[in-house]
Amino acid sequence: MDLLNVKKMNISVDVPGGEKRLVKDVSFDVKKGEILGLVGASGSGKSLTSMAIAHILRKEYKISSEGVEFDGKRLDLMSEKELCDIRGKEIAYVFQEPMTSLNPLLRIGRQVEEPLNIHKIGFKSKEDKKAAVKEALKEAGLEPTDRLLKAYPHQLSGGQRQRVMIAMAFICDPKLLVADEITTALDVDTTNIIAELLMERRKLHGTSIIFISHDTKLVERVSDRILHMKNGEMLENRAGVSEGTAVGNSPVKKQEVGKNREKTAEGEAAEGRSGDGNVSEGGDIDPSRRDMPGGNDRKVILEVKDLSFAYEDRGILGKVTLKPVLKDVNLKLYEGETLGIVGKSGSGKSTLVKTICGLQKQSEGSVIYAEGSEDPQMVFQDPYSSLNPARSVGRILYEAILMGERRAAKRGNRRKVTKTLARQVVLDMLKSVDLKSEIAYRKISELSGGERQRVAIATALIARPGIVILDEPVSAIDANVQEQILALLRKLKSSFGCSYIFISHDPEVIAKICDRVLVIENGGIKEKER
Repeated sequence: MDLLNVKKMNISVDVPGGEKRLVKDVSFDVKKGEILGLVGASGSGKSLTSMAIAHILRKEYKISSEGVEFDGKRLDLMSEKELCDIRGKEIAYVFQEPMTSLNPLLRIGRQVEEPLNIHKIGFKSKEDKKAAVKEALKEAGLEPTDRLLKAYPHQLSGGQRQRVMIAMAFICDPKLLVADEITTALDVDTTNIIAELLMERRKLHGTSIIFISHDTKLVERVSDRILHMKNGEMLENRAGVSEGTAVGNSPVKKQEVGKNREKTAEGEAAEGRSGDGNVSEGGDIDPSRRDMPGGNDRKVILEVKDLSFAYEDRGILGKVTLKPVLKDVNLKLYEGETLGIVGKSGSGKSTLVKTICGLQKQSEGSVIYAEGSEDPQMVFQDPYSSLNPARSVGRILYEAILMGERRAAKRGNRRKVTKTLARQVVLDMLKSVDLKSEIAYRKISELSGGERQRVAIATALIARPGIVILDEPVSAIDANVQEQILALLRKLKSSFGCSYIFISHDPEVIAKICDRVLVIENGGIKEKER
């Protein structure tokens, strides 16, 4: 029996000269207790379609359909007040980037409790409500300690934050859960844990799930059926194991899965690893880059010596204890190289690079820069949360130029860029990252995921830093765009003469771009020499 039935849904936006259709006559259904996979490239309309179900798109998006029926109710005919009663209670969403969904000012316990308060779900006592919060966190794979309940989002790892979002979705016992790219930024182990959580939820509670991802292999493993979207259209329907048909039986699916498996096999061969996703002891990366010109005679532009870092953790009575994250880390970055850093969620990868950038102060040790490399720049995983949504792309790049001027002035290297010259530098930079000049007048919200990441890269490079730190820069985009961004990064490193520190949880991505790799585990670091 169908829980959700969508008939000929269309989504459009107004553009100069008319209207642009982003989703075109999409029809599909979700059965009770079913996991429905939804795959497609970035910009194919997956997220738009899912958000249009409960009308959580921004006002500029126009939604029309012949009917969106959920559990016997017509969502497309409901008022905003009626939809608010459905959202979070009967239909819950978990999005890709929890840091943009969680409130940075509220503690975890209060945020998980919030859906209960919004939907006025009553309990006999505060203790019963707190028990419900703890149970939701436990079901999401977290140990519901008082320390976790009192923590803020920034104090958790990426995997922990994502599980908090899942707990918030679980707590009202929804009939339909929409999981939109929720494992994209996570390492293999954490991804498997999250996938198991969703399958267990379906098994125990009969929850229907729409599982959206560009990871075809993962969707194939988790889903009963798979739908494929391209350019706003549904290319296939009802091609899945629940129908007695192999997931890969459609021509579209066969081609995509075949490419994915081919890439995986090549990646495993290049890395000297087995199919379990783990780097082998040899730690081999692309054989064509094993012997870099100059070897260890190259100039060291960054050296980290005996670096340790610990967070201050305040107990219930205000007692401060130190929680160690990094212990006696030593590394060198050579001129012109790409140094890879891998590790599980919560291993300390992002903490290390934030310390290198000066975004947080180390507890012990030192970070030494060569002249000209004192101001490393970062490219974050989610450009939507790291770039100013209120500014045009041109203004964002112009402000990056001004910041570069100020940093240079602090070192006594005063340089003044006129507005005319800055405008040309901005246009040249956009061209360097393969974007059209018209992008300068658009805002981040008007760009695709791949375009946003190119803008983030341009923002980091426009002041010509000696070191660029890339923190999961391609994890949130599909395989085709990922290849384009990696090729762009290789080209830019050569033309701008910089060095990269490249963080990823994906050994295949590391294999394609890095010259050396470091593995962070339990706060320590092991270097795999080429």
